[in-house]
Amino acid sequence: MLGDNPMQSEFACHIGLRGRKFCRVCNVEGDVEGAEETEGPATAPIPSTTTREGNESDTSVVSDSSNPASTNKSTGKRPKRTTKKTESMEEMTQRVENFMRIGSPRTKLETMSILQELIQAACRVHGAAEYKRIKTRTGIKDTYLDEFANKLFEISTQRGKSRPQKEGEMQELRRTFPKRIISPVWCIPDFDPHADTPVEILHVILLGFVKYFWRDAVNRLKVPQKQTLIARLSSLKTSGLATGYLSGTTLVTYAGSLTG
Repeated sequence: MLGDNPMQSEFACHIGLRGRKFCRVCNVEGDVEGAEETEGPATAPIPSTTTREGNESDTSVVSDSSNPASTNKSTGKRPKRTTKKTESMEEMTQRVENFMRIGSPRTKLETMSILQELIQAACRVHGAAEYKRIKTRTGIKDTYLDEFANKLFEISTQRGKSRPQKEGEMQELRRTFPKRIISPVWCIPDFDPHADTPVEILHVILLGFVKYFWRDAVNRLKVPQKQTLIARLSSLKTSGLATGYLSGTTLVTYAGSLTG
């Protein structure tokens, strides 16, 4: 199955590169990037509170401590901003070694089993937290399934209703769903999205480490140094590269937004 890496990751119901399990092919594990929960887990909506992304959340359970502008209504004070712990050389070395280590291969059967776990969690009252934990633990995220899960969470998190009432409404809603509520890609015979989606080198190389290495290198230069770099790039002889002259101004000025 051809496609770029983000699309292939979605084919494989993978949470993405910003998750703890950042590889769609194997189970290698790394540190969690700050935005992992924004990328992966579905939220459990509450009718009374709506976030900017359009998902609703239970403010009685989760407070918006990540927003510096939010204040504590009872005290009128802003919460303290947390700072990330400085990483030691030993910790950095361990993180890089973990990143480079090959994990056990993901399989179609394993992922389908995890998707069944997600369905079971979504069908339980107050199962949103467990649904979120499974996604973080396994690195599996099915955007197709999320659509149905969020509808169940709307009932599960309603206030003023007893547990039996919620269970009855969730069962009634579940009966209106299609027989299969996981991504249709898993119905394709003899197709394993983890093994049959080859690595696409555009996003890995040119739009990967090459782009970010160049961006970081240019950002560390002062204005006079950038002017020197522009002149040297523009005057570089490219006759042996089968390409035209380099545009030094474009490569330096737009180093943070190059597309290839």
